[in-house]
Amino acid sequence: SMRKCSPLSVITSSVLPAGSVGVSYSVALAATGGVTPYKSWSIVGGTLPNGMSLSGLSGVLAGILNGIPTASGVFTFTAQVTDSANSTASNQFSLTIAPAPLSISITAVTNAASYVAGGVSPGELITIFGEGLGPVTLVGLQLDTQGRVATTLSGTQVLFDGIAAPLIYAQEQQVSAVVPYGVFGNSATKLQVSYQGRTSNTLSLPIVPTTLGIFSLDGSGAGAGAIVNQDGTVNSPNNPAPAGSIVFVYATGEGQTNPAGIDGKPNASPAPLPLATPVTATVGGANASVRYAGGVTGLVPGVLQVNFEIPSGTSAASAVPVVLTIGGQASQPGVTLAVGPAASGH
Repeated sequence: SMRKCSPLSVITSSVLPAGSVGVSYSVALAATGGVTPYKSWSIVGGTLPNGMSLSGLSGVLAGILNGIPTASGVFTFTAQVTDSANSTASNQFSLTIAPAPLSISITAVTNAASYVAGGVSPGELITIFGEGLGPVTLVGLQLDTQGRVATTLSGTQVLFDGIAAPLIYAQEQQVSAVVPYGVFGNSATKLQVSYQGRTSNTLSLPIVPTTLGIFSLDGSGAGAGAIVNQDGTVNSPNNPAPAGSIVFVYATGEGQTNPAGIDGKPNASPAPLPLATPVTATVGGANASVRYAGGVTGLVPGVLQVNFEIPSGTSAASAVPVVLTIGGQASQPGVTLAVGPAASGH
């Protein structure tokens, strides 16, 4: 005689163990009765957490719910098992996914143009690297109601000795800020980042007079510099500057200025000039005559523009090394300028 089997039923408890965003999650769903082996498991109602699926692996691994959830919340769904006789049984489950544990930490601080780490100078644009420093999607510079560069972006603040600094951008792993001019005259500063009320580790950074770095076009700190030709077009191998012409080079880390910089307040006209002197430039190792070195009217204090004349004897080449120095401190190596033939009449 045939043995009557018990009816098919899902036996896993309705309330599943909780998970967390970004943390791998696995739980097996189990059934009893019916005609084994069970053929499949499926979701027949409700919604699984984003980033998770119910696997239909064969045999003993048939009903494994796994994945790495990407969003928090309480998720309700119905899972159904089908046995070898095509009978089905189902159960409704609830699964709570907690928000990702927010850890916030600073791992490195560099000049925003050169990516050189070390001491910081008043007004220097810096880049802070770490985790949990800001929103997932980058938020760019904003002006506050006074027309100053905002010191909070999407809940991110960068604090020097407790003073919030102007922010250039904020993102989860990278934040750029301007070192407050108030650090001038101190030997060190304590840096922290706070994001949505949580505060990072504290870094103690030496204060140095200057930390000159030239911006690069691709943001890497090397290669073609952020340099504009005499006619106002961007310098590039396809658009070189003639030998003997003037170029405008953009940098940061010139230190305190005269008049003293006002944090985040776009420069007036005339723009402030660096206290550290002299400012010199070389192109391909040859001295270039500096015509102007100072702030840019309307830009955040801490960006330095240096205008110099490319020596008329410079040979045409797509990547000629450019170095600036201020008070004896040189910009990073590896930044280049495209030089073309001298303009006719030189």
